[in-house]
Amino acid sequence: MKEIGRGLFSRVYEKNNRALKCIRPGAQRPPHNFARELAILQEVKGHHPNIVSLLDHYEERDPFDSSDDEMWGDSGQVFTKQQVLVFNYYPYTLEDLAKGYHKAIFPTLIEPGGDTMRNKFPEEKAIEIITAVASGLEYIHQEGIIHRDIKPENIMFKTKDSEPVLIDFGVSWKDGGSEKADEKITDVGTGVWRAPELLFGIRGYDDKVDIWSLGCILAYLLTRNGKPFFSNEVQDGVSDLRLVADIFEKLGTPSAKTWPEVACVPAFESMNFSETQGNGLSLLRGTQKSKDILQEMLKYSAHKRASAADVVELSRTN
Repeated sequence: MKEIGRGLFSRVYEKNNRALKCIRPGAQRPPHNFARELAILQEVKGHHPNIVSLLDHYEERDPFDSSDDEMWGDSGQVFTKQQVLVFNYYPYTLEDLAKGYHKAIFPTLIEPGGDTMRNKFPEEKAIEIITAVASGLEYIHQEGIIHRDIKPENIMFKTKDSEPVLIDFGVSWKDGGSEKADEKITDVGTGVWRAPELLFGIRGYDDKVDIWSLGCILAYLLTRNGKPFFSNEVQDGVSDLRLVADIFEKLGTPSAKTWPEVACVPAFESMNFSETQGNGLSLLRGTQKSKDILQEMLKYSAHKRASAADVVELSRTN
């Protein structure tokens, strides 16, 4: 049995062409919730080709050394049982596919401080993948589910040319659960893929956070240098404030008119961002079609942002 991945409260192994996700529910903290994850997986099982299907679930005695508590839980706690979720094994992530199209620039052509890679990911393939994932999102959104962690590592492939499959519902939200609709946890999502309403602590967000993240992925696949479209990098690590500033710089500084949901958020009112118009989308590779899709996916206001169904429709026109 080979370890192929790990999360904050889980490890994933490959065995006999199956992926085994091993979870210690007793170590989990919100927004991680095994019971909710299992319920969602059982609900969506087999209903959409672009959503992962749960094959089996069982409980077993935890075979791991209890001293390994840094990842599994607070020091000194011992968890004797773990839950195992069984899925088909998918060898490739979208990140793997993306890196396969990153081509090194010949050293003598690199300018001081310039990019060292060129991104050659085909625009048509990028749109096909985003459309398929959006179709899966359309289904789960209709079921009252918000994924809340859309990123390249959670989009999997059986082969490099097969249909994408969305995985990992570990932090997903489900309508009718204990987490109220207007009091959702905002500490969800990953790094540069997080929607601006999460960055500003707007707890009444909806499924459009998934659309923003998917838009960030489309933009990433179309950057010229193979780096994510938005950056959160600072000298000594990463910063949400740096990410906010980069979003505003590339898309333009929002106002109460363009983003009414944030108008009364104290954090937004107290920050004095310089006003920019933003022309970042023009710097991406690709045709006007992909830029038009991104324009709808990366709107500040969730009310104006495209739905998953809109993305599917936009992708299939022209």
